[in-house]
Amino acid sequence: MIRFRRGLDARSYPPIRITGEAGRDRSILIAAAAQILRDGANGTPVAAMFVDSAFGAPIVERLHSLGFNNVHEISFGAPSPDRHQANMRAYMWFRLKEWLTKGAIADEDRLAGQLAAPGYHINTGGKLVIESKAEMARRGEASPDDGDALALTFARPVALVQEPKRQAPYRPWSDGYAPFG
Repeated sequence: MIRFRRGLDARSYPPIRITGEAGRDRSILIAAAAQILRDGANGTPVAAMFVDSAFGAPIVERLHSLGFNNVHEISFGAPSPDRHQANMRAYMWFRLKEWLTKGAIADEDRLAGQLAAPGYHINTGGKLVIESKAEMARRGEASPDDGDALALTFARPVALVQEPKRQAPYRPWSDGYAPFG
């Protein structure tokens, strides 16, 4: 699952879903990610791509070897950059929650259900903990892959990619008058 966000807009760029057996073939995922990084999402340049390190470490390594330096491996279990969250997953989901008050997502039942599915609690250290996928499975909930993919877009701050300005071709006599007859 690859989801896109540009500022407050996470609905204009449709997600890329590679499901079933094709999703287990890393070469298919690498090819899809490389095409997006090269061509952009709907023609818009991609400033950064964040990949979950649990399955994606070899994908990130291969994309780096192909010259894509704007791909970042993110460990959901890594320490949070904010002392109020227990780990990186809680940090990203918290930032996503804050963003949802003003951001726009597609009208998708699947995504909405997954964003509401994980439970949470505050641990004894006063840090936010998002319910693990294993705990969700014990409750009969599916893995929130769509939600995690959107949360990944909050892993690090990203500056917008400025598309190069196209200059009009140089025409010294653009007023229609040629210097000689």
